[in-house]
Amino acid sequence: MRQIAVELAGLYHDVVIFSDVVSLERPDLEEQRNQLIVKINTDKTQLKAIEDRILKLLFESEGNILDNEDLINTLNDSKVHIQQVSIDCQCVVLIISFSQADCLSLPGVE
Repeated sequence: MRQIAVELAGLYHDVVIFSDVVSLERPDLEEQRNQLIVKINTDKTQLKAIEDRILKLLFESEGNILDNEDLINTLNDSKVHIQQVSIDCQCVVLIISFSQADCLSLPGVE
């Protein structure tokens, strides 16, 4: 367990250094990454609110839940939000990948 903690601390240190290098060499990518991270956090908050609404509607539902249009619409909204969060997360991964490729191609960086 101690080894994992040491490895995670080292990984965190590497990520922080890498983030500093990216922000110096490619501030545009760093800004995009930061904007996407803020958007992802906002989307997560919205998803939590939708989840709470779904649970409330299920709890209050009477009869066949498939007849509850509000519940069906809320479920559809959650699907759209989940897809958007997934796309945003993939964008962050791509930005980080491009940043790594750019930084690794800098002179003196191995």
